[in-house]
Amino acid sequence: MAALRRRRCILKYKGWCSDWTSISTGLPQGSPLSPVLFNIYMLDLARLDRPIARIRTFADDVLVSAKGGSRDEILSRISPALTSIEACCEKDRCEINGDKAAALHCTLRKRIQNADQPVPSYGEANIPLSMSMRYLGVVFDKQLSYTEHVNTTLQRATKGVNALKAAAGRRAEERHLVTLYKALVLSIIDFALPMIQMSQNQVHRIERLQNACLRIITGCTRSTPIPVLHYLTGVTRTDNL
Repeated sequence: MAALRRRRCILKYKGWCSDWTSISTGLPQGSPLSPVLFNIYMLDLARLDRPIARIRTFADDVLVSAKGGSRDEILSRISPALTSIEACCEKDRCEINGDKAAALHCTLRKRIQNADQPVPSYGEANIPLSMSMRYLGVVFDKQLSYTEHVNTTLQRATKGVNALKAAAGRRAEERHLVTLYKALVLSIIDFALPMIQMSQNQVHRIERLQNACLRIITGCTRSTPIPVLHYLTGVTRTDNL
């Protein structure tokens, strides 16, 4: 509890420093305890969860989802849940940031993907419709293809790949390069991978990035068989994660 009770901060700007100030509210940034305490604070919202309209919370992220035979049916299930959330927030004296709210209709039926979509509302404002939505690091799209999620993942992994190239150029040991790869690249590309169903094309895009990293680590050429790369580095295929 000392980490919560005896916190102080100071503001520095160039050569100037403020006096130390004690902090008695809020949660420590980056502490593993912070999301746990935040989940306890949000427990009233989590208890609103019902099979007909699921309400999932983690820290300050709230997701309301429902399924049905039509979009109007889905909206009829979502709306009471949103009303319950609004009442709960009013009781607990907290507020949902409407500027960060978005609605996403998902379907595998191509003929209705571009059809008119009913707009849910929260309070007196409509929730804007979106083509994609990020929740807990995963980007969902209307077709549940996860194409945008893979695009974002590969873009985020670029810095790690560049760092790996730089370390390999300085003749770092292979075991150190493997550790660097796992920390800076693999930790990004395998996030939530076992839980989402991607097409083989999307899986292969991630696999190609990993294969390129394994060639950087081992110094092997493109003609080297992929199983050899995995054997030399001890890294498994991404579709086996």
